[in-house]
Amino acid sequence: MKYRKIDKYKYQLACDVERMTEIKGISIITPFIRLYKDGRLRIKKGYAWNGSNWSLDKNSLTASLFHDVGYQLMRLELLSLDWRQYFDGLYRNICIEKGVWVWHANLRYTMLRNFGLGGAKPTGKPEHQILEE
Repeated sequence: MKYRKIDKYKYQLACDVERMTEIKGISIITPFIRLYKDGRLRIKKGYAWNGSNWSLDKNSLTASLFHDVGYQLMRLELLSLDWRQYFDGLYRNICIEKGVWVWHANLRYTMLRNFGLGGAKPTGKPEHQILEE
């Protein structure tokens, strides 16, 4: 039997979502993430993520999805760490779009800038370890 542990995730997409980004000229394809050269970022149904580490409100859910995808692409070395500030800013902007007060979104952005690097750095370990019994 083969399986994988996914208990570190809190949420799983029930439908595809898409958003335009400023990442142009790069094509990335993974089982759940597709980045098109025109900047469209599509996240497919079934993608699982852990949500925001510093906030439990529903207004940050979409922001945490796109932020977690960006950090995962950097951990996998499919995007360079140069994109980290962009994804931190995208988190802030989506929070504001969803109704988070600007001062609170700015606080979250500052927390990401000061403490988020470890979540973006490549670990050298596979993202999903397949275990065998």
